[in-house]
Amino acid sequence: MHRGIAFQFGRATKRSYFGNEIGKQLLKTREVTESCVRSDFDFHFVDAEWQRNYMPATELDSLLSWLEELGSNLTTVVTINARHQTAFDLSAEYAECMRQHDNGGLCFVAGSSTYLSEEERELDGESRIIELVKTSRSKLPSAPIFLGSEGMHPLSLQVAASHNVIPFMLLGKKTLNILAERNSLYGVSESAVYCPAYLSSHDEKKLVKAFGPYALRRRWVRRLLREHGLNVADVKSQISNGGLTERTTENLLANAIRELALCKGDHAEQTLRSLSSLGVRYAAVLQAEQSAEEFENLRKLASQFNN
Repeated sequence: MHRGIAFQFGRATKRSYFGNEIGKQLLKTREVTESCVRSDFDFHFVDAEWQRNYMPATELDSLLSWLEELGSNLTTVVTINARHQTAFDLSAEYAECMRQHDNGGLCFVAGSSTYLSEEERELDGESRIIELVKTSRSKLPSAPIFLGSEGMHPLSLQVAASHNVIPFMLLGKKTLNILAERNSLYGVSESAVYCPAYLSSHDEKKLVKAFGPYALRRRWVRRLLREHGLNVADVKSQISNGGLTERTTENLLANAIRELALCKGDHAEQTLRSLSSLGVRYAAVLQAEQSAEEFENLRKLASQFNN
């Protein structure tokens, strides 16, 4: 372990990757949880993009019970999109489940509009998040609660201070500057960062295929492409249909992705050291692909920074 590094290191899982069949989502989530236990990770972030991908409370209860029986220290954190219409009912069910265990946590986010209905897009994400945090914290006084801070940084810091929750942000171009500002202006003692990762290859074509669509959701990336005379819709279409046709465009987008993800080599370690020095305690890593090589590289990285 590197001296001075105090990460709680975990894996992020998107259940949408497992398809829409509930049985398969359950099976694959359990398999990933088992790998987290074997790798001695501190936590497992279970992310849900669409409402159909949420973990039922009965599944969560079974998973937490199983981990307790194993004697594992793994904490399972489930994410809720505050603008989903089921958010309040689901958070209540999760909180009731977690009251029976001591190895669960919650994360509330405003969420991408991509995963919302037209009615949900009209809902006020900030006010709903505040209410969800207040209600959940009253029921779970000691469980870890994370708060996605994208687009609502000042509010997330105020809520973090008043309700003992952990600001959670995406790794990005301005992450280090934002964290430094938090420390100096708000005195935030700890934060969490969501880190996409591609640790098994330097190949730019593979990097763009893995994280190109993710990068194009960032305004600064879309602006960068337009500044170079590129049509964002065309770039997105090319990625979806096999890959970019121009090497210069591929190189431009790959360099942008390196600002948003942990990549192979010293880049990942250097980024994690910088984050740690600015008060980041939790690093949730989303793998680019579900290969054995990629997971082994993640496990090795975790072994260096895990507390």
